[in-house]
Amino acid sequence: VELLAELANIRLSWHWAATHGQPTELSRAADTLFWLYESRSNCREGVPLFGQAVQGLERSATTNRIAGLTAAQQLALGQVLSYQGYFCFRQGQHPQGRELLQRSRALLQPLALSQDAPGRLAYTMTLAFLGTVMVGMGDYDEGRQHLQAALQIKRALADRWGAAFCLRQLGLAAFYFGEHDDAYRLLQESLTLGRQLGDNWSIVASLNLLSQVAYTQGNYDEAQRMLAEGLPLSRAL
Repeated sequence: VELLAELANIRLSWHWAATHGQPTELSRAADTLFWLYESRSNCREGVPLFGQAVQGLERSATTNRIAGLTAAQQLALGQVLSYQGYFCFRQGQHPQGRELLQRSRALLQPLALSQDAPGRLAYTMTLAFLGTVMVGMGDYDEGRQHLQAALQIKRALADRWGAAFCLRQLGLAAFYFGEHDDAYRLLQESLTLGRQLGDNWSIVASLNLLSQVAYTQGNYDEAQRMLAEGLPLSRAL
């Protein structure tokens, strides 16, 4: 709520940092700004917002090749490409989203391999997003591989929020495949993590998907109970 009240000022600050190609400032703000927009399902504004940062960082670099970027530019550009790509996917622009996420992965993978902690976190989020997009495009095998790799690293980093996201997407992939028992197990694990974190956004997302699995299995009372639990949380968000 406090961030939303200052959203106009935050956008102005972001625009300044993007225009001036300030990688440290953009990197510090990127995660919070992304989840602020995602929690409001505001993908329409998110795509150009992160696109501004991509353009500003690319202009400030001596070359667009990885070798021409500083580590700070590499991290920031990888982050904003990832978030722009995921928002494109959420708007139904699947191929464009996949392309942006593949560019992000190429930038962030060297940082992750060097054991750079912020780079590893950003890289695993890009892997999770890319896996989500690939599953959405019907490439279940590679999509699941990306999600499972991301989940493994998220667990090693004790990133419970990120692990919950990966579990939800793996559960959704299993649901698409007709593997309803696996889908239910993965989504229940995601819900448990959300409850541990006290994160209503994560709780609602897991309940929504679990209700779909329960409904498909004919467990209508359980599906209704989950939706009834999630509805007031969604309204509060």
